[in-house]
Amino acid sequence: MTTAKDLMRKDYLCVQLNDTLSHFIGQCQQMKTTCALVFDGKEYLGVIDKHIIIDRRIDTANTKVSNVIKKRSKG
Repeated sequence: MTTAKDLMRKDYLCVQLNDTLSHFIGQCQQMKTTCALVFDGKEYLGVIDKHIIIDRRIDTANTKVSNVIKKRSKG
């Protein structure tokens, strides 16, 4: 029988709130993924997706992750 623990990934990408978008994109390329979990220290804040950055044509060298994060629900 397959359990939820068997299906869960353990190698997800994490970035910090103050990282630049260019750092995030570089990490995505290394891990071959398009999204990451965003943390402020150890506190989970939300997710970020590479496609949002590409669609908006954002300056990745100077923009921080905090400016494009999809915030988690408060519920």
